[in-house]
Amino acid sequence: MKPGKPGGPDRGRVSHPARRVARGLLVALSLCACLPVAVQAAPSVSLHVALTPGRLGRATAVDIDIQIATPPSPPPLSTLAILYPSELGFTSGELGLESCSQSRLEAHGPAGCPEDSRMGDGSARVQAPFTSGTIGETGQLQVIRGPELEGHTQLLFYTEAHRPLNAQLAFSSVLLAASAPFEQIHLAVPPIPSLPEASDIALVSLHLTLDPSGLRYYERRHGRRVAYHPTGVILPHRCPRGGFPFGVQVGFVGGARASGRTDVRCPAPAARRS
Repeated sequence: MKPGKPGGPDRGRVSHPARRVARGLLVALSLCACLPVAVQAAPSVSLHVALTPGRLGRATAVDIDIQIATPPSPPPLSTLAILYPSELGFTSGELGLESCSQSRLEAHGPAGCPEDSRMGDGSARVQAPFTSGTIGETGQLQVIRGPELEGHTQLLFYTEAHRPLNAQLAFSSVLLAASAPFEQIHLAVPPIPSLPEASDIALVSLHLTLDPSGLRYYERRHGRRVAYHPTGVILPHRCPRGGFPFGVQVGFVGGARASGRTDVRCPAPAARRS
């Protein structure tokens, strides 16, 4: 058989082996198009709250633990709201008798603020994704009473981390109204840059304790400066049916959202004093 002339009927004709390979590729591509696309898991958040000691009508420490999960790596936060029952006023006790400005806190750390402005402590764990993996670190957290902000009570969160993400950060939050039966600690989270080659830092857990037993305030008595432990958050005399409700709402950069809720069992009423 003579080869076809250029431009003749054999132009563009594919040999049988090549034709079979091309047909196989088309079939493979069509099958791939039908396979489900791997999608990153939606963000989730869990919440645990403890009231210690739990006695109605008495002062208590409030322990809040928030865990954020978005495998394989979480996006940075944009907002964080901690919901607490409206009957449970976070300023009902003596915590935060004085205030400290955010600029002073950023410049000098908690040591530069009045002792009577400290309200609690805790920890925060953050992660920063790199091309070679994810680096995480847990930093110490201090809760400081800030000055009133547009008529709202302000709480300042100061975190300090050393290795490998060396940073000292101060965030402002305010106590706001929320849908019944809640009020909220609302925190707008600014971008937290890490290293130049990495994405912004993402918060993955937050442990917060408003505990008067770990605080020492001072007052003048008979001309002397005397230390004392302030009164913590005061529990109401009545407990809602089903317990004290708490919740958390998280907004992520990119628009994703997650929420969680828990109820703390109703504690026993305080024993009457004779």
